Amino acid sequence: MVNQSEHQKHQSNSLELANMKELSLSSTIIRPNALFQLLRCYPNLKRFYHEGGLGPDYSSIEIDDFKNINLMATASCQNPHLEDLTILSRGYVWSSIMTHSISSLDPLKNLRYLETNWPTFTGRGDIDEGTGNFPTSQNIVDAIPLSLERLCILGGPYCNVRRNFALAVIFKLLQQKHRFQKLQILDFGWKRDRYPNKPRFRESYYHEGFTKEDYHEVIARCRKAGVELILKPLTPSPKNIYYCVDGDGKITASGANEVKHIVHYPYDDYERICNENGCDLETGMPHKSGEISGTDGNHTDG
Repeated sequence: MVNQSEHQKHQSNSLELANMKELSLSSTIIRPNALFQLLRCYPNLKRFYHEGGLGPDYSSIEIDDFKNINLMATASCQNPHLEDLTILSRGYVWSSIMTHSISSLDPLKNLRYLETNWPTFTGRGDIDEGTGNFPTSQNIVDAIPLSLERLCILGGPYCNVRRNFALAVIFKLLQQKHRFQKLQILDFGWKRDRYPNKPRFRESYYHEGFTKEDYHEVIARCRKAGVELILKPLTPSPKNIYYCVDGDGKITASGANEVKHIVHYPYDDYERICNENGCDLETGMPHKSGEISGTDGNHTDG
């Protein structure tokens, strides 16, 4: 027989779970049944974040357990109050925006933010491959909740067929922007030059899976439709300068204290700091000439 204190404790725990608004699972491999049981414990979730990788190298779990199961559809059905949904899959993709010609997001009437990857968003994930009945670009657009304010799709389509289909979805969505009155932002993980007059990266760094022409066409169409396209600045990694100082702050190869300067792009002070501290411009390390004298060191990061 359960005593009163245990019953009250159980009620308190249930109330706490019911009041939980956010659940985040990252790099966690959970079998579908266990995951869905967990989601049922949080009926009033507003935000659900799931990022997982599932590939053939996982010996502790069978991929067959995930086949014919649509994570996006089940999460939406069990948690209809979601406003923020992120589902990112690496390896086996067991989510799709469509389920038997019906939007997986149909139960979500207040969804404001959706983040996923291209195979999931275009119905080209592993769970769709065996059906041979892929949705059209219009099907995909129709599956997007009208309440959506921000759509984020990461990664790339990785082949011309999928790239062309992804573009068709983007263009159709922008053409029908009048249906999506609340849609304000698109984010495909694309980049822009922070310093356009400096040397550029390879084109693929700016728009993974898409061409330069695609990149500029999407930017132009977003402007015309009045939708903001997120283009995060792409800059090279910082350069580091290392040297050692002794207890008196003098630069010496045998010094016990290492000093590190971090110089960010466009590296305006890199040459000066190297020259002042006897460091090689190529490596950022002291010249191999032994002890360097006559310069005081800096004990803190630059």
